[in-house]
Amino acid sequence: MGIKFFSIHAHFYQPPRKDPWTGIIIEDTPTKIHSSYNQMITDQCYGPLAINTIRLNDELLNLYSVINFDFGPTLLNYIEKTYPKLYITIQNSDHISTKLYGYGNAIAQVYNHAILPLLPLHEKKLYVRWGIESFFRTFKRKPFGMWLSECACDNETLEVLIHEDIKFTILSPQQIKKIKKIENGKEIVSDIKPGMYLWRSKLNNKKNIVIFVYNHSLSNFIYNEIKNTEKFAFRIINTTEEKSPNIIATDGENYGHYIKNGNFYLSNLMAKLLKEKKIKVTNLSYLYNNLKPEYEVEINENTSWSCPHGIDRWKDECSCSVDSKNKYKKWKNTLKISSDIIKKNVDNLFYSKTIENITNPQKMLQEYVTIYEETSPNKTFSFIKKNLRRNNHNLSTTIYSEILKLCEMEMKSSFFRCSCGYFFDDILNIETLNNIKNLIFASQILIENLYNKQEVEKAIENIKKEKSNSNINVKKVIEEIITNSQNYLEKMASEFSYLYYLNFNKCLYNTDWKFKIIQINNNEFHVEATHIHTFKHKTIKVIVLEEKLNTIFKTIDTKTNKTNIFTLEDFHKDTKHLINILKSNSSNYIPLKQFLYKLSNSLIPNEIINLYIELLKNNIAHTLPFAYEIAIFVISLAFPTPLIKELEKEISKTPLSSLMWKIKIMEKKYDM
Repeated sequence: MGIKFFSIHAHFYQPPRKDPWTGIIIEDTPTKIHSSYNQMITDQCYGPLAINTIRLNDELLNLYSVINFDFGPTLLNYIEKTYPKLYITIQNSDHISTKLYGYGNAIAQVYNHAILPLLPLHEKKLYVRWGIESFFRTFKRKPFGMWLSECACDNETLEVLIHEDIKFTILSPQQIKKIKKIENGKEIVSDIKPGMYLWRSKLNNKKNIVIFVYNHSLSNFIYNEIKNTEKFAFRIINTTEEKSPNIIATDGENYGHYIKNGNFYLSNLMAKLLKEKKIKVTNLSYLYNNLKPEYEVEINENTSWSCPHGIDRWKDECSCSVDSKNKYKKWKNTLKISSDIIKKNVDNLFYSKTIENITNPQKMLQEYVTIYEETSPNKTFSFIKKNLRRNNHNLSTTIYSEILKLCEMEMKSSFFRCSCGYFFDDILNIETLNNIKNLIFASQILIENLYNKQEVEKAIENIKKEKSNSNINVKKVIEEIITNSQNYLEKMASEFSYLYYLNFNKCLYNTDWKFKIIQINNNEFHVEATHIHTFKHKTIKVIVLEEKLNTIFKTIDTKTNKTNIFTLEDFHKDTKHLINILKSNSSNYIPLKQFLYKLSNSLIPNEIINLYIELLKNNIAHTLPFAYEIAIFVISLAFPTPLIKELEKEISKTPLSSLMWKIKIMEKKYDM
């Protein structure tokens, strides 16, 4: 009897959720604790998958070590910055899987989940390259395979993958047009079975890429059957054939987010299958390196795994809906056309502005992704120097900053290519608004440079004219976004100054700006703001005026003398909550106030941890502003002291219990 091969692939992705101007993530989630979907889904899925363990040959393995997976580069970068231990665990899991299967479980993903068949060739090449560069930075090796966003594919996309030395990708059966026997060229007329196929380049017949076709029906059964481990394992074993690897491919968020306790069910399933003698569990890189495809394929171009109408869902009207009540979808075409116009101008501006100082702007842009992800000043300046023309090494920091700003414009432009902005039904959906914000961000840089100003403004105006299924005024929403984008830095400087004024000097949320007080004169603060990606500097004078009924903030741009006025009502909701506690004389706020000031000013970790444990015992820790961020910080502070056990005990009784995985992951060691 031959060997039966089985592999399960999990596709992990969330869109870039940061506000393009501030770098802050502000979202309303179904839970009271989480201030973003990234936080919520990490607690439900990405974190628990790292601590669910399987015992194999007296070794403890986490789930990332035993399944094939890809991570969206922007999601993985978020995890790296916010949950460094989880990031390291994911890295280590890929290394462990090389010992288990001979090859790493991780494969790359197209950057920013762009639908490649909808993009011109140069964008296809850029987002594939960025996906590879980001993968190499994390896993310290070249990827064998790459996940295509929504499995969306055409022949040109496959040519790009071949050119970038990607060995395989994953498609659904309905994306395969026909197959023929490699041995004799005989065309086979039958249903496409899951397995391993060969696609030959149309440009060079000697080059090819392997396509793994996943088991569509088996992948669909997961949602309803994974809870019943015995039944689902039996189905897998009995649908797996010799010499034809059986592959499941699903959204990784199934395992804890879409399916409650899905990580636990997956752990049970993999534990059973890894011990099963009738089947060999492995990863796709092992299959690629150890099996030979018997059939060659032609694909159905412009198709995907989630839209039966090809790729219409991401450019036009089709019947695919999240909510059938949402009938109006013409906005998708408007947004697609406007995005194409803005992106064309972005590319033209980038190359026309950088060619004077940069030896090879295209090469620099292809390498920029790792600089963007690392945000290291030294590496960033070295990166620019490396790419400068020989006679331009004495350029001013202003020119450096302008070059980096153009690079960031290209990065933010890729963000408005995200498929999520078109997947849902309404133009005011949160993912679509993320796309639109990045579109506006890029358009502002174009307008600043007086680059095709009328065409760019018209593209934005056309989006404003669209309508929402919820009868909300789209124009009003977009104009409010534009208004907020014009004074965001002054508002952030006011928040920073006022907290300093109240003797609170700890930033409790991540932002793309670093603030520094460079001069104080009574209630007047001079604040220097520096952007972490472009190193753009701006000095803002903030005057704090305490009045009976409100606090007024007057900001003055020290370069232009432009003035803005803000009140506390203009601040971030958690910042307002923080200020209310710090200023309050209410006895109810005393323990919270004491803790916050200790958090801000104490250099003794145990003092902070003990005060926090008291808040947990009194069931009020979750009422703190930035409660989630504070909990993460205190957990990191407590490990590996004996206080971690008491902290774990008390957190488990509160609404912050979703963070229990973070404590457990610090205690875990996965070695082989």
